Amino acid sequence: MNQIKKISNQSGGNISISQKIVSELNSQSQIFDLVDMAIAFHQHGMLEEASLIYEKILIKDPGHIDAMNLLGLIALQKKEYPHAIELINKAISASPHNNVPEFHVNLGCALHQEGLLDESIASFDLAISLNPSVVLYYTKRGLAQLEKKYFDSAINSFDQAIELSSQDSMSFYYRGLAQLEKKYFNDAINSFDQAIKLKDDFSEAFNNRGIAQLGGKYFDAAIESFDCAIRLKPDYSEALWNKGLVLLKLGRFEEGWMLYEARLKKSPAFPLVRQELQYSYIEVDQLANKSVLLFSEQGIGDTIQFYRYVKKIANLNARVTVAVQKSLVDLLSESNPLWSIVSIEGALPESDYRSSLLSLPFVLQEKCIDIHADNPYIFSSPLKVSEWKNRLGTKQKPRIGLVWSGNTLFKENANRSIPLLQLIPFLPSDLQYVSLQKELSDFDLKVLERNAFISNYASYLIDFNETAALIDCLDLVITVDTSIAHLAGAMGKKAWLLLSDNADWRWFIDTESSPWYPTIKIFRQDQLGDWSSVLKRVELELGAQFR
Repeated sequence: MNQIKKISNQSGGNISISQKIVSELNSQSQIFDLVDMAIAFHQHGMLEEASLIYEKILIKDPGHIDAMNLLGLIALQKKEYPHAIELINKAISASPHNNVPEFHVNLGCALHQEGLLDESIASFDLAISLNPSVVLYYTKRGLAQLEKKYFDSAINSFDQAIELSSQDSMSFYYRGLAQLEKKYFNDAINSFDQAIKLKDDFSEAFNNRGIAQLGGKYFDAAIESFDCAIRLKPDYSEALWNKGLVLLKLGRFEEGWMLYEARLKKSPAFPLVRQELQYSYIEVDQLANKSVLLFSEQGIGDTIQFYRYVKKIANLNARVTVAVQKSLVDLLSESNPLWSIVSIEGALPESDYRSSLLSLPFVLQEKCIDIHADNPYIFSSPLKVSEWKNRLGTKQKPRIGLVWSGNTLFKENANRSIPLLQLIPFLPSDLQYVSLQKELSDFDLKVLERNAFISNYASYLIDFNETAALIDCLDLVITVDTSIAHLAGAMGKKAWLLLSDNADWRWFIDTESSPWYPTIKIFRQDQLGDWSSVLKRVELELGAQFR
């Protein structure tokens, strides 16, 4: 600090601090004085001034490893990651036996920020081997492992950090995040508890403890955790949204819909289909003769599920346009000709009001008891149905549609999907099966080729108009939690929904029926990952109903 004050006091008039530094650098200052001066500027966030001095040091002494490293650290702070990596690598190469752990840690941080996670982890490993007693090294390695999805390794790194210091709330918090990813819910709850014990205003730990409690089906405890997070940070949109999800899952709609609106401030799970779309709050008593644009916000299943509310807005004498995913345009245009259906990917009309479809239950103050009053509300094209009947040929056995996998880009898809090979042994051979999967992996294609009793029409399923017509030709749809479940339900078609343990909020808890879709029957896992018991119940039910 004295160095900075000295230069500041000497740089009166029109002479800038940078100019005065240049003057100092051109003097006969000793390197150790320059190092002290550079570090003083660096510590006070004056990065440009510090850089000037580090560069002068390197001119005087090209092998000055501390100046190389600290100049690299400034590049890291300025988010110039490739330059930081280059400089810090030079410092490591110039150091005796490459044995300065701090250099390897700085390099690991730069590599992490550049997305080179494996290389980053290797750098932290080297730093730890050189000095295994620094908590921060394990924490940084754990964070890189967490981002790389090496969750078990991350847990081990945070365990080692905690062993060195049981008073570091962040190590407990990060360990909880890794345990949450592994679905070790009780372990995660314990880690977040420890973080909160050390830091009682840790709103993020309360929020993530709530997520872990929700995963463990401790619903009341989860609500209390989210409430704690919200008390600490009243505008904490993610905690508000998470609490809303629990309330909706429990069927507590009145408060749940209101809190679900918090997703509009920050959507933790789904990006908007069109980022630039702006919401305007709909006043239902002022919609007569007003133009309203309703648009898709999340996935196709969400669009289908909440499309039921469009009619209620149109019934308020509003002029309605609905912007949906391109694959739904033809189907919804034929189903409901009373309002305009457009692709959300194209040009959108001006309107008096704009709202996401998913906000309509809140706008309309919907109660759970009313939500399936208008089923069915989506209808297939008679012409397309006729085409599919010809394509399928004469019906000789009951026809069963199958969907075993969801969107692979969805984070929880592995939990909600069933391997086709696991499904096949539970399908009675005296029924006719039709795949409703539009996208098939190379492996699934090979499985279907070896199991010709499942017909594959993926090449014909170019949009949901085709899929809906095919569904209309079937006696039953068996599906995991995908858009096809919503489509079959919205069409009023008989469907069996195969759900993972503690599934999405919209399927509620401990029920075999759905208030959204009265024609859907739910088969739930008894425990996470156990599809065998679910498929055995399906096999028995197929035998009872179709033999």
